Amino acid sequence: MIPWGRFLLIGMGWLLSSLSPHHVMGHTPSRINRALNRYVDFANECTHAFWTLHGQLETLNQVANRYPQNPALAPGFQMEDQIEGQTLLNTLQGICAIPAGSRRPLVNLQRLYEDTRIEEAYIPRPIRSNLNTHRDEIWYITIELLARGDSLIAYIEREDYRYDTGLQTLYQHLLYAERLFDRFRHHTTRLYQLSHEAGSPAPDGLKDLALLVRACRQTIWAVRGRERGSIQIAYQDLTETLRQVQGRRSTRLPEMAVIGFPVEQAATAYEDMLEYAEEMTRAVAQYLRGEIREPRYDSYSPEYFLYNQRLLTLFNHYRYGMTGYYNRLQRFSPQALLSEGEEVPWLEIVLPTQTPTPSLPDTNAPRPEPRGSLEASPTNHLVFLLDVSASMKKPDKLPVLKEAMLDLLEQLRPEDRVSIVVYSGEAQVVLEAASALYRDQIVDAINRLASSGETRLDLGLKKAYRLAETYYLPGGNNRILLASDGAFETRRRIRRLISHKAESGIKLSVLLLSRTEIPRTASQLRDLARTGRGNYYHMIPENARRTLLTEAQAVFD
Repeated sequence: MIPWGRFLLIGMGWLLSSLSPHHVMGHTPSRINRALNRYVDFANECTHAFWTLHGQLETLNQVANRYPQNPALAPGFQMEDQIEGQTLLNTLQGICAIPAGSRRPLVNLQRLYEDTRIEEAYIPRPIRSNLNTHRDEIWYITIELLARGDSLIAYIEREDYRYDTGLQTLYQHLLYAERLFDRFRHHTTRLYQLSHEAGSPAPDGLKDLALLVRACRQTIWAVRGRERGSIQIAYQDLTETLRQVQGRRSTRLPEMAVIGFPVEQAATAYEDMLEYAEEMTRAVAQYLRGEIREPRYDSYSPEYFLYNQRLLTLFNHYRYGMTGYYNRLQRFSPQALLSEGEEVPWLEIVLPTQTPTPSLPDTNAPRPEPRGSLEASPTNHLVFLLDVSASMKKPDKLPVLKEAMLDLLEQLRPEDRVSIVVYSGEAQVVLEAASALYRDQIVDAINRLASSGETRLDLGLKKAYRLAETYYLPGGNNRILLASDGAFETRRRIRRLISHKAESGIKLSVLLLSRTEIPRTASQLRDLARTGRGNYYHMIPENARRTLLTEAQAVFD
């Protein structure tokens, strides 16, 4: 008897192996490009939120630098000092109105974020994983920036600047915003690069415009680097690319018509993009001749003014710069083409010479009581490493900690993140770097905590440090809160791990959940916290809430 079933299976296997992976999965190049464009569109919309706040933060920095540095003068100061008609009060209110009003755009960004999650299945797995990492970071950082505006609202409404010596708190807000801009630029740049690695290149008709966009982008990056030699090379490359694109214009437009682009839109986009590129070359040429100067930007480098005020307004220009025209043009194509990403504005905070750089509190000073607010505290990533062995069931142990965690959640800001790792016989990640914006998700994770089994700290520590490293916040409060009801074995390799991670910026604090504090146990746990450059607490119901709030404020660091 002929084994027809076997022949059929072999034939199907040969047919499938002869097809590309994209066709096997139904992932055609156009379908992949459309999915990738969801990521680019999301990142571009987040970039618009950064553009909205950039000028306001910059103006606030300049006004603050002219504010009376002697706090004794502040109560009588009428805030008549103005820059472009903006007093300190009006400038702060202008900034705060934007984040408050950005809740509607935030809903739009949430929709775009969800669109990427719907489309991500069409992207090859290795690229998809990296894209999702940068997409999530872009989302978290955007939320952090908007929340920083909310902190400025409270600062001005309470008139805290009148009692803020040297405006230290205000400068902390501004310097933190500067770091957010830098982090955002890193992740958007990587997302755009990954998109172009995974997508299909532009067709011949559009290839020249894509090359022109890349040459302009390289020039912008060179200016950001402040290396005059690199800027000179990028300028020469841009000039040569522009010359070549202009020379081929008459042949490219008919090619675009053949592949489906409307002739009128293609001609208009070509003209506008060439004009923008020519203006960029003129601006860089002026810089190289030393002719770039703007009195308002005397406190900044010439590259800073050239980058923000001349180049980015031509490259981005709120959807109507080079990237905007290119992205609208490629959507006329019958086949899906890759979108171009926008560049992030450069925010540089300038401190007045008579004002010391804001720093952490003196570690030798008396320990203050927490104020009950996280305003002006660094952004938190708190990793709760919880012992859920059977002995933690008692009412004065895990239940007390859960109640304190729910109280702390009321104080956390949208930019703060919470992770939860539990350990007993094995370790498990219950919650992974959830923004406090998603309160219901965190509350559900806390309420599901239950006790059972034995204690295996080493397993839990490895997972907790992995989360802390994956979602590390530069300049933030990256802290593991180890909660247990007694002593446990800490081998030498575990102590080395804790010490090494503390040196990299991830601190470990220890919470003892027990009505009685046994001296030997307390000494061991205190020594462990000291190794992790954190704090030790004997947590009881009366101080549980204050303990967690203190750790979130990083008061003792």
